[in-house]
Amino acid sequence: MEKGPRKSFIDGELGVTASLSFGNIATKVSMLTTLLLSGCNIQSIPEGFFKHKHRLKILDLSANPIKNLADSIANLKNLTALLLRHCRSLEKVPSLSKLQVLKELNLEATNIKEVPWGMKNLLKLNYLNLNGIGDLHEIPDRALSKLSCLQDLIVGETLISGEDVGGLKKLEILKGRFYDLHNLNAYV
Repeated sequence: MEKGPRKSFIDGELGVTASLSFGNIATKVSMLTTLLLSGCNIQSIPEGFFKHKHRLKILDLSANPIKNLADSIANLKNLTALLLRHCRSLEKVPSLSKLQVLKELNLEATNIKEVPWGMKNLLKLNYLNLNGIGDLHEIPDRALSKLSCLQDLIVGETLISGEDVGGLKKLEILKGRFYDLHNLNAYV
C-alpha cells in the first residue's frame, strides 16, 4: 500500500497565519491522528471543523489567539491530549464530557473563567494543568474527586479542596494552594 505525503504544521513552519483557511485543510486532515498547530496565529476555528476528525488523538493549539473552541471538539472521542497552553485569549472551553479517553489537558495561561463542563467525566485523565489562569480563583467542589488516574495536578494560585485532592491515590505531583489549613489536613 502506498502512503501519502506527511505534513507537519508545527510552530508556524508552513507560514500559517491568521488568514489560515480551515476549510481548505479540513479534508486533508480527516485521517490525521496528530495535529500540531502551536504558535500559528490561529484566531478562530469553524464550528464544524472537528466533526469528522474521529481519528485525532493529539491536538495542540497552544500559543494561538483563539477566543473560543468549536463545540464540535466533543466529536473527538479518541482524543488523548488537548493542549491549549498560552492561548491567552481563550475564554471558554466547550463541554469535555464526551472525551472519555483524554489523558492530558493543558489550559495553562489561558483566560478561562471556570473549569470546563464535564471535566469530572475525564476518568482517564492523568495530567491537568490549570496554572496561570488569572480569573480562575477556585476549582468547584467535587470537580476533581472522580479523576482517579490523575498523576500530575498543576493549578498554581487556584484554590483547591483538600477533600477532593485527598482521594486522588495516584497523584504524584501537586502544585497548588489549599483554601486553608483544614483543607491541607484533609489532603494529608
